[in-house]
Amino acid sequence: MLASQPDPAKMKDFVAHHPETARALQIVLANPFSSGFANAGYNSLHAFRFVNAGGVATPVRWSMAAVDPFEPEPPARSAAQDKNYLFDAVIARIGQAPVEWRLVVTIGQPADPTDDATIPWPRKSRAYRRRDLVDQSHRGRSAG
Repeated sequence: MLASQPDPAKMKDFVAHHPETARALQIVLANPFSSGFANAGYNSLHAFRFVNAGGVATPVRWSMAAVDPFEPEPPARSAAQDKNYLFDAVIARIGQAPVEWRLVVTIGQPADPTDDATIPWPRKSRAYRRRDLVDQSHRGRSAG
């Protein structure tokens, strides 16, 4: 049980004073929600700079792409279930099999913005799959 209830007026005031939050919400709400954590992608909130030995900086962003195919959440599901259903589902899934994501690094251009994550980089930016992340915490655990 929550100690306090959400206050829509406070949220509206916060968004009015933080335009970057309004832009981020537009991006998030423009896409369907996934049916679970295991088939969702995750993106960095910031850009970073890789600096080579010569001191040349290259802007990068990272994301985690789910190996499981994306499935949109049915609208009735989130409204009807317990608020912890996503956590319960991923814990159950990890108990059955590994959950995997691919680490993708997007290499930006020198002029790409790095101070506002809500500004998409041009499509000319290149993405490289670098590593896999596998949650295998189900291995070696006994049931119960």
